Amino acid sequence: MRKDAVRCTVVSVVLVGVVGCGVVTTSPGRAASGKIFAQKLVEEALPKHSEVTGLEISAITNGGCKTIAATDPKDLGEKCDKDELQPLQTGEPFVDHESEGFDVTLPFHDGNGKIIAVVGMDFKPAAGQTKGSVVKQGQQIVTEMESQVPTKDKLFEAQLRLSTFDFKNDAEVRSR
Repeated sequence: MRKDAVRCTVVSVVLVGVVGCGVVTTSPGRAASGKIFAQKLVEEALPKHSEVTGLEISAITNGGCKTIAATDPKDLGEKCDKDELQPLQTGEPFVDHESEGFDVTLPFHDGNGKIIAVVGMDFKPAAGQTKGSVVKQGQQIVTEMESQVPTKDKLFEAQLRLSTFDFKNDAEVRSR
């Protein structure tokens, strides 16, 4: 790892009788844990919805429209195609019925109702499943996510997590 590509932040946590210090290293433009809030949304939503096999969030970035969060890491950074661009531009869902289920992409709104991203999800095939039913299920998932995101900036907010944590006895630290 190049020294000029690393930024370090010292984080201190004081607990009853214990002081801990940790160093969080990040690459420029990345969160300390390598995650942004959008990734947290995706990772928390998937286990709650067994009808969905995959989720991703795409948004306009400085590099154009790209996948910014996904349950499949290889999808991160992919350039948007028709299924992401259409809902981003029109506000209308994009639905594709594939052999392995429905692929649904829906607009994602900020607290003011402005479209700031899109959420793509893959639905498992199920008896009686229709385009309308998967759009309705997908909209419920998106609404859960939207309630946590007042602005587009929130999607890109770094999610700090200590990678190294060294506890020392509080008395030892105070005696120095």
